[in-house]
Amino acid sequence: MRPDLTLAAPVIGMAQGGLETFDERLNHGRRAQERQPDGRSSQLPLRLGEAAAEVWEARCILRQDCQEILARA
Repeated sequence: MRPDLTLAAPVIGMAQGGLETFDERLNHGRRAQERQPDGRSSQLPLRLGEAAAEVWEARCILRQDCQEILARA
């Protein structure tokens, strides 16, 4: 397997873990601050969704590359 693919998988996993942790903290903090809306708080879920889409895209690219390598082998 190419070195960049063996490095990409753990990095994508770390990004997924970071997203999950951030989502948990965001939801926990939102419950505590429901009475006090913050202008920035409306941007956080949007950015979290964008980051989740980027991680999903990276997984798709990695999966496609691995399938291509296996098909050629």
